[in-house]
Amino acid sequence: MASHSANVQQKQEDASIAGTKAGIWAGFDVGKVSFSAVLDILTKNERAKIATLPYRDFKRTLEDVEQFFQWAKKTILGHDFRIVMETTGCYSQHLTDWINQLHPEVGVTIENARNIHTFIQSLNLLHNTDKLDARAIARFGTERRPKPTNRPSKTILTICELSRERTALLKARVDLQNRRDTLTSPIVRKINAQTLATLTIQIEKIDKAIKACVVQDEELLAEVHIMTTMPGVSFISAYKHTR
Repeated sequence: MASHSANVQQKQEDASIAGTKAGIWAGFDVGKVSFSAVLDILTKNERAKIATLPYRDFKRTLEDVEQFFQWAKKTILGHDFRIVMETTGCYSQHLTDWINQLHPEVGVTIENARNIHTFIQSLNLLHNTDKLDARAIARFGTERRPKPTNRPSKTILTICELSRERTALLKARVDLQNRRDTLTSPIVRKINAQTLATLTIQIEKIDKAIKACVVQDEELLAEVHIMTTMPGVSFISAYKHTR
């Protein structure tokens, strides 16, 4: 009886695995003006070599996203279809928004770039090209089957954009501060000081804008409040750890 139960359980697991493997994943290598798309299919009995996976380049536009689906249509017909890409800031997010607009039934994963790169390294590919990267991303989806990424709220997206601008301004301020002591021209020193003061004002404005966004999100505000109860954790540091 125990042996029979074990056999039944094994068959159920095999069926589950076979059902999962029948899905098709697309891997996107996303750039500023274009994206490379690759289709990978994994069945129970065979797995195509990465170098042979179908590949095509598209412009990063709404129209070309639809062209991608037309290109992939014959291959994905009748299969569970998912898309994975690595995070590239607004570029991957815009692409995901267009996919959701045109084909909301398709799950999209925006994966941490570090996880993608680690996976690519594990494949020991002889050459590192855009084509191979896109193919490896598709295989990452097939093997790892990551969950779809939830669309961040408008508040979170605004905070992220403010945070990126804040980081850029901080870097510019540090660069100017590092040069300050080496300046000998009175005119240049004055310009340096005025620019530093302007950058400080802009950073303070961004901090206020971030705080205003956090206050609008009750859940985020609660998390930040908990973080700021810890010694040495400022409001700005706290919201970074909650994103």
